[in-house]
Amino acid sequence: MVKSSLPDYLVYREYRFSPDKPYITFLQHAENPAVLNMPHFHNYIEIGICHHPKGSVFLEGQTWPLLSEGFFLVPPFASHFSQPDEDSDSSEIDYFYFDPKLLMECVFPGFLSTAKAVSFPAGIPFLYPSREYPLLNRLLSCIVDELRSPGGGLPASINGLILAFFTELDALKAGRETYDQPRAAILPALHYLNGHYMEETSCRTLADLCGLCSGHFRRAFKTNTNLTISQYVNRLRIEAACGRMLQSEDSILDIALSVGFCSYSAFHGTFKALLGTSPRQWRNAHRRIHKDTIRHLPYREVKSARHISP
Repeated sequence: MVKSSLPDYLVYREYRFSPDKPYITFLQHAENPAVLNMPHFHNYIEIGICHHPKGSVFLEGQTWPLLSEGFFLVPPFASHFSQPDEDSDSSEIDYFYFDPKLLMECVFPGFLSTAKAVSFPAGIPFLYPSREYPLLNRLLSCIVDELRSPGGGLPASINGLILAFFTELDALKAGRETYDQPRAAILPALHYLNGHYMEETSCRTLADLCGLCSGHFRRAFKTNTNLTISQYVNRLRIEAACGRMLQSEDSILDIALSVGFCSYSAFHGTFKALLGTSPRQWRNAHRRIHKDTIRHLPYREVKSARHISP
């Protein structure tokens, strides 16, 4: 583990789960060095299992090498992103996103109100090597095997294995203080922006959603994202545009207007300032990525799972 500086900014990504499925999976998602991967946080638990690791994962100001045997866990609202080495081929990572409260409702219908809230102590590990956490890794391996079985596995079996996994994980929390989640205070505004980034939204509207005055909201927003509201919205728009440039043949102008920019020049200037290249150059470079890699990009798969931010 190496200490690294905090990211210059953070964006919020939200995942919506179906009522009877407390998880979303991206099996063998290809991490490519050229693919945009903004520092971000989200509202549920993320777990990653890396195959042929050639890179690092950045978690709350610390840099960790991707594990060849084991997994990494990202608590809700923790800042993070993963990045393969620039001089290597893409790494493949199995990603899992879990909603433990929904899991309890699926396994024990009608008892959601009595389910213990899921919290993460400040000292809980981010990385779980197989040799140090053999049971957790075996349970996760069983979950993957079940998901890859014909038909995607039996829901009752998958939910039971996930419940066993989190029960074992819960045993690690004994005696630790609760993981702080200050970013939750602005969550209503972040949720709204993920669905309305292509529109103009006032600070007052966002502050009202969070039950804060405008001045307090501005300070809380800047503290938790390292961005002003307009800077944050522009990053959402650029990320959305990148996803659409990879997935469609639409013109760059049409994409720019669809994500909320008023003109091509405004889009071009913002894009180049953030990514250091023009939209056309970025798109052409990404078309060299094999179609199988593009098929596993989270922009497409998450969108099909009703991910608000492409």
